[in-house]
Amino acid sequence: MHKTTAAPTSPTGTTSTKPAHEYSCEERSSQDAHAESDESDSSQMPLASIGIPTYNRVAFLERAVESVLAQDYSNLELVISDNASTDETETYCRKLCTRDARVRYIRQPENRGITKNFRAVLEHSRGTYFMWLGDDDWLDKSFLSQCMQYLEAHPSYSMACGKARFFKDEEVVKEIEGFDLTQDSPRARVLGFYSRLVLNVTFYGVVRREQALRVPLLHTVGSDLLFTAAFAYMGKIKMLHSTSICQSASGMSSNWEDIARHYGQTRKDAGAVWELVANWVFKHIMWECEVYRKLNPLARLVLAKRASAIVIARFANRPRPMATYVAWSNWVRGKLRVRSRALKALRFLRDSTAGVFKRG
Repeated sequence: MHKTTAAPTSPTGTTSTKPAHEYSCEERSSQDAHAESDESDSSQMPLASIGIPTYNRVAFLERAVESVLAQDYSNLELVISDNASTDETETYCRKLCTRDARVRYIRQPENRGITKNFRAVLEHSRGTYFMWLGDDDWLDKSFLSQCMQYLEAHPSYSMACGKARFFKDEEVVKEIEGFDLTQDSPRARVLGFYSRLVLNVTFYGVVRREQALRVPLLHTVGSDLLFTAAFAYMGKIKMLHSTSICQSASGMSSNWEDIARHYGQTRKDAGAVWELVANWVFKHIMWECEVYRKLNPLARLVLAKRASAIVIARFANRPRPMATYVAWSNWVRGKLRVRSRALKALRFLRDSTAGVFKRG
């Protein structure tokens, strides 16, 4: 999700009250287009949705779009959310809608920020399965079908993805095959994800849309890590080595401090970016994400502490004693917060019971 050259530049703290406008095959003027839509039974919900959030990247968008429409699995829809681009994105996408009934184009009335634009393509999608695709990335022809076939055959898996190949000037400069997370324990999978993470290529995998809607996509640095970890908790993750997602190396950022500032962090926080990520790992497990609520509060505290300690030890260049100290400080704050909530609940119960007795 961290593609700094593709990221919108406007603030994201305000919520737009203007509705986005959707363009699809239903608005095509061509009679042939309407006939094609009728023949394909437009009332049938697409099985797979691919969402491309974009902003002022029309020069790269066409390659991403064509790789989706060329997939060997045809029962799909492509949802494009345009974050109020000022280039020729709107013209290109509206023409695209007249050409292919599988394309739906969402035009945001104003720049809503990268996170809300990512969320928009998910919320407007209708498929049983869903995946994001960067507007400067592209897919192997069999990427969608291979991932979907694996998920259909293995219900205990929550995500399937292909290896990532990074290109610069049409040459492969890096290839990352990722890793499987097949532990039976959900907690072990979450800890395994943070322990083995290098680049989060798994984020651009195929998931079940219903599960994706349960995970908040937060506007913070490392939000893609939090999202993928939640999927590791919900089910096993499979890396398929027989297909690839091709990503532009120019869209990668080697400077995490720049990414943090893009997400609105202060200069001080941006300088300690991995401590910031570790803090969000802790909060996401403890309070922000509903999928972890199957665990009792004590188990969540233990998982949150261990996961955040792994992040600090691996990425923040802190010795393990310091990582443990930061994780334990998070632990103490979390425990105090849980205790405070419990005391408030007990006081409410006491006051409510006293009122019943008085009325009796």
